Amino acid sequence: MPAVTEQALQFLTRPTYDMEIAAGVDRLVKDSIELPVIEKSETKPYLEFTYNFGTFFIETSYEHDFVTATDTVGPFEYYDHVIAFSIGKPELFVLTLRYERRSEQAPDRLADKLGSETSWPLAELSLDLTNRHNLRIRAGAEKGGLVCSGGVCRFEEPFKGVKLVLTSIF
Repeated sequence: MPAVTEQALQFLTRPTYDMEIAAGVDRLVKDSIELPVIEKSETKPYLEFTYNFGTFFIETSYEHDFVTATDTVGPFEYYDHVIAFSIGKPELFVLTLRYERRSEQAPDRLADKLGSETSWPLAELSLDLTNRHNLRIRAGAEKGGLVCSGGVCRFEEPFKGVKLVLTSIF
């Protein structure tokens, strides 16, 4: 039976009123979800730092994703690095620069699903147009794949170019 299991451990500290440091490990196991992969497990240690300057904030993060997957041919392993830096003014905008890199190319048999790229630079500007409308402008590359959040999973195609996303709440 297809299933996704998520586990998380996080340590959070606020050394000052304006500073927050978070470190943790997320673990995700996908059974028979991402065809042709039979099982995929991801272990993601991460570190995040946020500082609020009052009128604006900065945030930086690093994530190292260890991935083990098994398909009909056999197991394979790789890891992804993700580093991101954001600066923003609450309720107005957030500018994020993000770089993601995979340790090696996906096996040829999975290149159609996972793509053959090994790095994905991305710049994103998120604008809060009103309290009900947000516009995100993304330029760069996204690796795509199965994205799970809050128990809901969806497949996103690999992407390179410019993307505009308008989110409205009614």
